[in-house]
Amino acid sequence: MDQISEHVFIEDEFPGVVLGAFNFSHGLVMVDAPFRRQDIAPWRGRLANLGGGVDKLVIVLDNQIDRCYGARAMGANILCHQKALALFQSGSSASHIQEEKTGAELDIMTFPLETHPITPDFAYSDQAAIYWDGDPLLITHHPGAHLAGSWALYEPEKIIFVGDSVVADQPPFLAWSDLKLWLDDLYHLASDSFADYKIVSGRNGLVGRQAIYDMIDFIRQVGNEIAGLQDSHVKDEAFQNTVARLLSHFEFDQKWHERYTQRLQWGLSKYLQRQSAGE
Repeated sequence: MDQISEHVFIEDEFPGVVLGAFNFSHGLVMVDAPFRRQDIAPWRGRLANLGGGVDKLVIVLDNQIDRCYGARAMGANILCHQKALALFQSGSSASHIQEEKTGAELDIMTFPLETHPITPDFAYSDQAAIYWDGDPLLITHHPGAHLAGSWALYEPEKIIFVGDSVVADQPPFLAWSDLKLWLDDLYHLASDSFADYKIVSGRNGLVGRQAIYDMIDFIRQVGNEIAGLQDSHVKDEAFQNTVARLLSHFEFDQKWHERYTQRLQWGLSKYLQRQSAGE
């Protein structure tokens, strides 16, 4: 676990997403959760060693299965955006999500999954403010990378967690995205407003401005490629060629090639389905 400011910690040891924690005098605010049972106790133990207040809250930055599956096991109330709450309440079980093979970290794990839906305790619409240590921790809705996406911003220490809005060295999950809003989010993040912030990616930890610019280039590329796929008669070969071109945007160890290909295949298919349905 790395301390990146006075009150803020991140952890990238566990599979899935980079975890966060705000250690306030009133209590602990966690960002996302490990999904493996064997990782829950070590993470909770490290957090307990921080001291601080006794109350606990988990912020789920969206409903992507890697970051939310283990949230209930953290022994805390769960906060998410209201659109994430609606998706959780739709009845989709973790095992069903795993069967879809989304290219998530959890897809490749071989442990039994619970079949009950995840049930957050609180949801917000536009912005939530958590006053646990004087200045507020702001949770804001950013529906670009995911329609239920949230950012967690702590202005006193210039820290912002942006979930999957920015990822490096691997493709993002496109299924629930809005490309125009995603670009708006990225331009905002690249502006002078965040010039002196530490930006925490949900997949990579601390990232610099170049990662934001690279993400902008990729989303633009996706937009250009999508235009050629929206014809209902497009052939599978054209779809696979598009996936290959998009994947070539990233540099990564080839052992991840199958998983990242799968992630783009599933994400693009789901995105195109949503577009054809007018979502």
